[in-house]
Amino acid sequence: MMAAAGGGDRLTDLPEEILLHILSMLPNSRQVVQMSVLSSEWRFLWKSVQASLYYNSEVYLKPYKKENILDYAASVNRELHYWRFCDKIKSFRVFPNSYEDFIAHDVDLWVHFAFNVGKVEEFTLKFCYFKSLGFAYNFPEYAYTNTVLRNLVLGYCWLRPSGNVKWSNLVSLSIGDAVMTEGVMEKVLSGCPNLECLELDKVVACKCAMFHIIQSKDIGSWEPFDPGD
Repeated sequence: MMAAAGGGDRLTDLPEEILLHILSMLPNSRQVVQMSVLSSEWRFLWKSVQASLYYNSEVYLKPYKKENILDYAASVNRELHYWRFCDKIKSFRVFPNSYEDFIAHDVDLWVHFAFNVGKVEEFTLKFCYFKSLGFAYNFPEYAYTNTVLRNLVLGYCWLRPSGNVKWSNLVSLSIGDAVMTEGVMEKVLSGCPNLECLELDKVVACKCAMFHIIQSKDIGSWEPFDPGD
């Protein structure tokens, strides 16, 4: 570090708001945490940085093995162990290789972290591959109630709420590669009064009912998928 005139260093002597801005400009969350070793005064500063967490499973895909999927899940879990202390997590995006029974608990943990611990504004859960639409992740019941989330992206997930959906602050929703029973989309849209953007990609549902529901809402943009295309 560069020494300051008073015997300290120029970085540590900067106002906290500037230090936080510097940390927020780092390319990934791991580097933000690593910066805490530069100074004892920085030890807990990373907790106040508005974090964006991104976990791509690409590095664990070659070759496709059970241990690689488990390694990916363990890697995400290790980082979330530290980020649970962060004051503000803006986004959390996780892209597992595929949904398997042996990582069901891990996926539950990620959803719980997003909705109850980190209280993120943006959450993405997309599996890169899948065995069949019938073997998809069952989105948990408690996650259908949230007042913080603004952007939600789901891929290869079952949406089967038993009660009402209450995503009161959601403005953007993307659902891909999913099967919905009749009435589910109506519940989802009824629970999103502020929805502005809806994207449906390879979603199998009651087509006529879905189009009627979508057209009856004031949504800025939406992209339907026609199974006959």
